[in-house]
Amino acid sequence: MMRGNRTFKKIDRWAGIPMLLAAAAMRKTIRAATHAGPKGTDGHKIRSGDRILIIKQSALGDTLLLLPILKALHGSVGSSGQVDMLVTPVNSIIAENSPWLDDILLFDPSRLSRHPRHLPGLIRKIRSRRYTVVLDFDQWLRSSALLAAVSGGATTAGFRTPGQHRHFAYDLTVTQTEKRHEYCLFKDLASSCGLPAGTVEPFTGFLAENNLFESTAPDTQDRTNGMRVLFHPGCGSHGWQREWPSANYARLGSALSSSYDISIMISGHGDHEIPLARKIIEKGDFNSIDLSGRLTFPQLVAAVKNADLVVCGNTGIMHLAAGYGTPLVALHGPTDHLKWGPDYSCGKVSETQDPGPAVIIPADIPCSPCLFLGYEYGCSGRACMESIQVETVLAACSKILDKGQTL
Repeated sequence: MMRGNRTFKKIDRWAGIPMLLAAAAMRKTIRAATHAGPKGTDGHKIRSGDRILIIKQSALGDTLLLLPILKALHGSVGSSGQVDMLVTPVNSIIAENSPWLDDILLFDPSRLSRHPRHLPGLIRKIRSRRYTVVLDFDQWLRSSALLAAVSGGATTAGFRTPGQHRHFAYDLTVTQTEKRHEYCLFKDLASSCGLPAGTVEPFTGFLAENNLFESTAPDTQDRTNGMRVLFHPGCGSHGWQREWPSANYARLGSALSSSYDISIMISGHGDHEIPLARKIIEKGDFNSIDLSGRLTFPQLVAAVKNADLVVCGNTGIMHLAAGYGTPLVALHGPTDHLKWGPDYSCGKVSETQDPGPAVIIPADIPCSPCLFLGYEYGCSGRACMESIQVETVLAACSKILDKGQTL
């Protein structure tokens, strides 16, 4: 994950900023010489026949939130237009399963040292398509802004993120703010290029309504009449500080099993999350189904979709549950639920957005939340996640399960 890769972040900052400034200056010089101005500043609306490039290098959860915007863009440009997306191996699985993309451009930063022609070849391909609009939905990456600057797009748009020096790449900008949800900021950015905000569907339930990522997860269909609860305790290989302690998940599972007829599925992926799932099973006293390391992405989606309740921290699984309308208890410590949580209403009373069956439980310590970009943790520990009491989470889960039993 790019947020947790210190080497990548250093290169992105110390090499990315001067390269970005140079590319932006060259773009402005060429435009001045050819008397070509940006398309979009004159009230242009995205319309049939436009060619659009979306840039999003990370992360899985953020890319899920872009899906309603991709659908709206695809509908606006019509069959005579084109919507492409530049992704990395981190989030390519979402793009590959989106029906609203005409082509996917894969940028793999890990290939640059072994295959130096990878990046120049990708840039030539981008420029050859003469995009009408290039939308960069990354929040802090200079490499994304640099790709936008050299894309040759008639109009470029991206985020003006405080302290990141990336806004020079764009003709149109939207300011990143701490208390506005990422989904809402994504809508703002698309609107800046003329996409009517009203054409973007609400995210809650969007995945279910559009039948995305359909599959079947193993060991989740053979069950009794009891309910299914999914624990997803991990937050990626670099997300330890966003994780609720494994001992707490074990206590929660034991307490729920003593009161309800349930099976508890535990999911996870990779060298960090698989042992975490096993540890919870060893410590707990409940009927468990270990799905860690066994599921393809569509199968993981099926497990989330078919669960009666999902319990997790701030990770892509949280957005998956919200996208399917699955009852959810979302635990937030260093992350601000107003910016990353499962409430996508954008603070508008008139919005028809249903917050869905989600319960948000934030930490209860003064220094929480501490993140703005997603990686600048205020401390080396996770006192915020440890401050969330098992009894508090148990009460939220019980309320959801009790309601489910009465339906």
